[in-house]
Amino acid sequence: MKPLSLYLKHFGLKLAPFSTSPDPQFAYDTREHQLAVAKVAYSVSERRGIFLLMGEVGTGKTTLSQLLLNSWEEDPETYTIAHITDPSAATPAAFLRVTLQAFGLEPIRNLQDLKDRLQIFLVEQYQAGKIVVLMLDECQTISRANLDLLQTLSNVQTQKVKLLQIILLGQPNFSNKLAQKPALKSRITGGANLNALTFDDAIAMLHFRV
Repeated sequence: MKPLSLYLKHFGLKLAPFSTSPDPQFAYDTREHQLAVAKVAYSVSERRGIFLLMGEVGTGKTTLSQLLLNSWEEDPETYTIAHITDPSAATPAAFLRVTLQAFGLEPIRNLQDLKDRLQIFLVEQYQAGKIVVLMLDECQTISRANLDLLQTLSNVQTQKVKLLQIILLGQPNFSNKLAQKPALKSRITGGANLNALTFDDAIAMLHFRV
């Protein structure tokens, strides 16, 4: 019998309770997490543009994002989703190629053609009545040039709504980069912070997982 099996048998457990993978079935919603999910969902459904969710490593950003993605993917008639876990592409052209691929589109070489293709796609999706969501993990790794690109993408809109909903998930040090990009910062219409668990929340999470 393997050591993990012995461990599970000794404690009467069916599954390893503290995997480092963001397994949604083990997600414990604190009040703070519930509020963050509600804020993100509202921002997206109202097509408000850019939402920023920040928190230290291990506070639940990735798990929360998986819960949201699962929810949106269950409604493909309403949402078109792209999730980029590594947004650290060095140039705007490379970033746009990754973005197009995440939406299932063929990448193009020329930067202006890439921008035009994405804008056409956003207009097509809007005309089809769909909300387009781009979720970017580890946003603190986005290059300064690509932060400027995000600002440009956030300007694609009708007179009433943004055509691309951008969800940024990152660590608190992202605020240092953001401070140097006031134009982008001004485009962020919603935000939330995830803090470390309180003692009571930690105990409640243990009970929940057991």
